[in-house]
Amino acid sequence: MKGLEDVVAVETNIAYIDGITGILAYRGININDLMDNSFEEVCYLLVKGQIPSGDELEEYKRSLREARPLYDEVLEVIRACNKEADAMDVLRTAVSYMAQVDEDYTDNSMEASNRKAIKLIAKFPTIVAAYFRIVNGEEPVQPDLNLSHGANFLYMLTGKKPNSIESEVMEKDLILSAEHGLNASTFASRIAASTHSDIYSAIISGICTLKGPLHGGARLGAMEMLDSIGSLDRVEKYVNDCISNKKRVAGFGHR
Repeated sequence: MKGLEDVVAVETNIAYIDGITGILAYRGININDLMDNSFEEVCYLLVKGQIPSGDELEEYKRSLREARPLYDEVLEVIRACNKEADAMDVLRTAVSYMAQVDEDYTDNSMEASNRKAIKLIAKFPTIVAAYFRIVNGEEPVQPDLNLSHGANFLYMLTGKKPNSIESEVMEKDLILSAEHGLNASTFASRIAASTHSDIYSAIISGICTLKGPLHGGARLGAMEMLDSIGSLDRVEKYVNDCISNKKRVAGFGHR
C-alpha cells in the first residue's frame, strides 16, 4: 500500500513551509515578521486572512477571553478521566463532550461555526491546564480575563502570573505552532469537514491524528530524550550512539 507522500491533496495560501531553507510564512508574511505580534493577532490573520485593525483586535480578544471558562459539565468530565491518561486523550474526550453542551450544537451555519471556533481556541488551554492540575492533586485555576492567551495558559498551569519573559516565550511558541500547512492532523480535519460534518467532529479528528508519535506526539519523544540525556556534556555521545545504532534523534525528521 502506498502512502500520500508527494500527493497534492489541496493548495493553500494560509501557510507556506520550506523546511530545507527554513522558511515559514503565514498568509504570505514571513514568520520572523510576526514575532512581535500577539498570538491573538496572528490567530486573526490565519482565520480572517489579514492583520486586524485596532478595533477588530480588541473585539477578537474580548470574544476569546470571555470564552475561556469551561462549562461545568466539561470540568466534571475532566475530573472523571483516568489520572494516568494521555493528556491528548483527555483533550479529545473533553472537546467531544463540550460539543454536546454547546448552545450552538445543532447549528452548523457559518456564523455558528465561527462562534464554535472561538470557543475551541479559547477553551483548549483551560482544558489542558485543568487536567494538569487535577492529575497533580490541585484544583483548576479559573482563567484570568486580563491576561493574554499565552500568559493566561501559564497562569492556569501554575497558579502564578508569569513574568514578561515567560509570557513572551509562551506567546512565541504558540505563534510558531499555530499553522503548519496541510500536515496529517489538518488533513484529517479537512477530510471530516469535507463530509459536511460539524466543526467539533473535524477538530476531534485532528486531535486524534495529532496524538500519534509520527506527528504531534513526537514532542513527547523529544522531551523524554532530553530528560534521558540529562546534561550538555552527554549530547555528543547520545547522538553518536543513535547514529551507530541507526536510531532516529527525536524531533528531527520523526517521520
